[in-house]
Amino acid sequence: MKKLFTIIFLAMAAATGIYGWQYLSTEISPCDTPIPYHLGQIDSRFDLSNAQAEKDITEATAIWDKTYGKELFKEEATSLLSVNFVYDERQALSSQIGSLEGNLGADKAAIDAEIAAFLDQKASYEAKVAAFNSEINSWNQRGGAPPEVYNQLIRQQQDLKSQGATLQAEANALNTKTSGYNFQVSQLNSTINNFNAAISQRPEEGLFDGKSDTIYIYLVPSHEELIHTLAHEFGHALGLAHIEDPAAIMYPYTSKKLATTLDDQNALTKICQPVSRWETVSSSWRGKLAGRQG
Repeated sequence: MKKLFTIIFLAMAAATGIYGWQYLSTEISPCDTPIPYHLGQIDSRFDLSNAQAEKDITEATAIWDKTYGKELFKEEATSLLSVNFVYDERQALSSQIGSLEGNLGADKAAIDAEIAAFLDQKASYEAKVAAFNSEINSWNQRGGAPPEVYNQLIRQQQDLKSQGATLQAEANALNTKTSGYNFQVSQLNSTINNFNAAISQRPEEGLFDGKSDTIYIYLVPSHEELIHTLAHEFGHALGLAHIEDPAAIMYPYTSKKLATTLDDQNALTKICQPVSRWETVSSSWRGKLAGRQG
């Protein structure tokens, strides 16, 4: 009986082993199951609502869905992969640049209008001075003006001097404003230099940390750049590496391009190639071993 039990046990174990091996050797695509994600923290200084951020993420992940022809990501509150908006000096400097540019644009428009008005007044004044000098020369050539004309010319001369002093004061004020404007321009240039230095030291606008399954977004300069950055980092979450084509979503630097290139498509096809369940279990296909990627 014991021998019979052993034979039955071995047979069952063999059958289980064969079934298990057949199961593990079955080929599946790593892209068959959508990667779940959820929206994490958004720093309030971004002035970005959860609803808008979720909409932006959906738009970004749809780029890969459309490329592959099926859903690759899905929102799930309890998922490991999270998307977080982290405010640091890059966003602060970017916001400051936007504010300075807006102020400079308004200031320049106001200064340009004042300069135009001043030039009109100056031209009118110079015409009056030229007419006055011409009249003086005319009377001088005739041996002088009669008393009543002379007194009128004196009053006209004093009026022109007063107008000239007013114009000079306006010119001085415009010079002061222009100097202030130029100072603001130098401030803007300094801020831009600081911004460029900040983004050269760390990932430009986003980062995927495969070890913690986290996407970090550091900058929201425009809607198009945000969508590109999100798509880029979700690409890393899929396991995609950087591509040297400047038009590609997976190019290492940000842009406003929102369509995948042939290089992007080929890289995704390679990632999504069917592999055995054993390979899927024994290796991470979502780039966890790649660590942090911008």
